[in-house]
Amino acid sequence: HEDLLQPDALQLVHEIADRLDEPNGDSSCLPTYLLCRYTREHVTVALSGDGGDELFGGYRRYRDTLNEQGSRFDRLKRMLRNRRRYQPADGYLSPRWLMFQPEQVDTLVGGLSPAVRTIIDDWRQQLNDPRQPLLHRMRNLDAETYMPGAVLAKVDRMSMQVALEVRCPLLDRDVAAYAQGLPASACWRPPAETKRLLKALTERYLPRAWLDRPKMGFGLPSNAWSKDAMLDLARQLLDTPDSQLGRLLAPGALHEVVERQAQPGQFSIYQLWPLLIMELWLRKAADNRPPSVPSAVDSSSP
Repeated sequence: HEDLLQPDALQLVHEIADRLDEPNGDSSCLPTYLLCRYTREHVTVALSGDGGDELFGGYRRYRDTLNEQGSRFDRLKRMLRNRRRYQPADGYLSPRWLMFQPEQVDTLVGGLSPAVRTIIDDWRQQLNDPRQPLLHRMRNLDAETYMPGAVLAKVDRMSMQVALEVRCPLLDRDVAAYAQGLPASACWRPPAETKRLLKALTERYLPRAWLDRPKMGFGLPSNAWSKDAMLDLARQLLDTPDSQLGRLLAPGALHEVVERQAQPGQFSIYQLWPLLIMELWLRKAADNRPPSVPSAVDSSSP
């Protein structure tokens, strides 16, 4: 089934924020919602492939980080530039994958808490620990953080908005336990073959040409986002005295972010979207705030 549409991302950002019971900064909430809405026109239950990348090593960032780790020339360049040994966490937690770097968040909030710094340090230690193959370290980290925090939460929230039940067969406990015990070679072969075992199984049912297509993230095409329209919305919501998010961040931090996004080559929907979602969610929470509880109660009351 095909559904050709021209989504209005500007309008849908309000709709997505309104439908979230807690903030979710993943911009693919939008296409996930559109897909679920269309799917619900045909069925009430659908199967999802969620977990396949984490369990069987499918993300491009796995491939790219492994290739960086294995390239002596790239590693030598980094050693000379940084005057220290290149570590896997340097590539995996780089701006290519971690949209807001710790130092950027530090500037926004006026100082990271010790608890957050500990979490980031734990991620780095896990990624740099040589006792496991690097692919396993990356898979484990994503299964602990990205999958429950973004992937599953996104699909659950968006499917429930249209009463669509989504099942994830790859997250069956037996399947997950089997995948956990796989050698790295069953998931990955340099320079670019990912999800080897899963593709070998799927080849029984689907043409190999389908399996060898380049992996594509589930997002909207770039022409769905109007830079000027999104920046106008950001200025209306974020760069104003009544910004709810601005009250929680360092003075002037949001103004600097919005103006930087307006500069040539700096616009990133992946950075702007979560800020807009957070602002709209905070405004919704403020509008629905329950009545305040009296600070003192008359002790003579029954």
